[in-house]
Amino acid sequence: MVLAPKGRDAEIAVNILRETGFTAERTAGLPSLVEEFLVGAGLAIIADEAVQNADLKPLAEVLARQPPWSDFPIILLTLRGGGPERNPAAARLAQTLGNVTFLERPFHPTTLTSLVQTAIRSRRRQYEARSRLEELSEGERQLQTALTAGQFGTWSLDVTSMTLQASEKCRGHFGRGRDDPFSYADLAASIHPDDAERMQATVAHTLATGDDYVIEYRNVWPDGSVHWVDVRGRAERAATGAVKQIVGVSSDITGRKTADLERERLLGELSAERTALSELTATLEERVNDRTAELLTEVAAREKAQARLVQSQKMETIGQLTGGVAHDFNNLLMAVMGNLDLLRKRLVDDPRAQRLIDGALQGAQRGAALTQRMLAFARQQELKTGSANLADLLAGMRDLLDRSLGRKSS
Repeated sequence: MVLAPKGRDAEIAVNILRETGFTAERTAGLPSLVEEFLVGAGLAIIADEAVQNADLKPLAEVLARQPPWSDFPIILLTLRGGGPERNPAAARLAQTLGNVTFLERPFHPTTLTSLVQTAIRSRRRQYEARSRLEELSEGERQLQTALTAGQFGTWSLDVTSMTLQASEKCRGHFGRGRDDPFSYADLAASIHPDDAERMQATVAHTLATGDDYVIEYRNVWPDGSVHWVDVRGRAERAATGAVKQIVGVSSDITGRKTADLERERLLGELSAERTALSELTATLEERVNDRTAELLTEVAAREKAQARLVQSQKMETIGQLTGGVAHDFNNLLMAVMGNLDLLRKRLVDDPRAQRLIDGALQGAQRGAALTQRMLAFARQQELKTGSANLADLLAGMRDLLDRSLGRKSS
């Protein structure tokens, strides 16, 4: 933007710059220049007569509110001898406007072009710096969003003084509030006794080698409760190569570790059950075979007992039948033998009849012997015959009857 209200300076400057390849425009006054600056102008060329008696406050305020990356370049066209070294007013103007370069008139086109190229190059670097700052800011916002979403805390440890700086979230992972004291000594004292040696060894390894600091350990809160934290850090080295500080993040993993420990316990129980099941399966076939043999033995014994029972029942039935037949047959034989005996007594004088009667008695006696054997079979015992004194048998039967009736023998 070129602001030169008098003469042909504005026209000459615009033509020179356009011929060089720059986009140059004339502006009517300081308000228009301020508007163009806010839109995104890269450079302003101002003749000193345009600002000598003008109100520079709006332009000065806009320039004062520039972001840190911006330093808007201004080329101030002065008359010969009007530079800041001889003109105090020009010096005050430079102080007010900031990044000002003075160019005495009449100027050579090459000189103007060179100044403009330098100023535009500087302005482009400013915009590049703005882009990088925006990228960094966006990265910072994304990082902060990720830290917030992941419930991460940030920390840094100055190795020289062992000074610990921890964010509010990081302090919360160790049970400390924003205003509670929390030094490296406090952190070390809070670590669970079973994990303290491992944590100190990991810190020493990072300080000695510069490797990343990665560890999970338990810490005891002031209220006595135990919590797990995941702490990760990266070593930053000084110019000498030694580690000067460790910067990292922390997160509370109590829920995950509790779930992992519970899962390990359940897996252990499941493994024990599987081992027991394997042992049971290994002996199951043997036990099935043993039990099958026992059952077969029991079945065989039961079948044998049943066979004996059936046989006993058969024999009992046959015995009952045989006994009945024998009794009936014996009664018939007694009648026959009795009649034959009477016939023999009556036919004493008839030898032939005696022989016939003796033959019939022998047959009847053999039939009687057969009935005795049948009765013996029916009783399932051997029946032995022999002679006995009838009087003695009757006396014995009487004594047995008296004892059974509770009477004394007479």
